[in-house]
Amino acid sequence: MWPALRDFLDVPEELTGKGVRIAIVDGDFPNHPDITTNQHRTSHKVMVMDPDLVPKEFNVESGPWKGGAHGLWAAASAASSGAESRGLYKGVAHDADLFLVARYFPGQSRQPGK
Repeated sequence: MWPALRDFLDVPEELTGKGVRIAIVDGDFPNHPDITTNQHRTSHKVMVMDPDLVPKEFNVESGPWKGGAHGLWAAASAASSGAESRGLYKGVAHDADLFLVARYFPGQSRQPGK
């Protein structure tokens, strides 16, 4: 079994990211439970090309999640709640608030190859 990133980096238990804000910039992010709002933190999504450039609360949706895998991996490494693994694979700062900045442009497909 692979170790959790927190364990691999030997992050002390008391360092959870509480009170910290992390921004991740990528093409898109799925509404996966590991990176969405939960009882310990608030996640926001910002769509760069929206005329109303305001962070909107980012809540979980049931899978399967299509697209945004790279964004999910980046955000989960930094701040996964570990929800899908019952807490086993938490991110380095799992209680940090997330600002997920998606940079898709009008007309750009959210599915590769289309």
